[in-house]
Amino acid sequence: MTNFTTLRYGDIVDIDGMKVIAHDAGHVLGSTQYEIRDAESSIVYTGDINCRKTLTTNAADIVPCDTLILETTYGRPTYVFPSLTEIYSNIVNWAIGEIKKKRKPVFIGYAIGKSQEIIKIFNEFTNIPVVVSKSITKVNEVALFVILKSLRKFVLFQNTIVKQLFL
Repeated sequence: MTNFTTLRYGDIVDIDGMKVIAHDAGHVLGSTQYEIRDAESSIVYTGDINCRKTLTTNAADIVPCDTLILETTYGRPTYVFPSLTEIYSNIVNWAIGEIKKKRKPVFIGYAIGKSQEIIKIFNEFTNIPVVVSKSITKVNEVALFVILKSLRKFVLFQNTIVKQLFL
């Protein structure tokens, strides 16, 4: 396929005098919002967005623009969510309560995004073993591959800098 361009966060591509810039949407690993700007105006398009740093994602980049196009489920001001600390605490406390009752706590969530956050909560704050479905395992393997690939590039880049500084 030759009719597409892969963009990393911060990359800029010029299309007929318009700049398209990729920014982190903070929703799940790889979620992206796109800034499209010309000499006169700018538009930002994003699907789901998360403006809070979580255990598994950075907060979305706040991109100034003239027009924002946003797909949203919880976009009304009436939706006010508790702090992440409170949410994490409630999840862990509920699971511990279920275990004390000799029950197995079970969470149902999307294979991408929520599942990784729940896994990270339990790995970070408890010693409770986590078991996941095959579909979540596949998503986790892809995420791990992407993370390790980017770390490898970072390490190679750092080695290059070290060589330049000390040779």
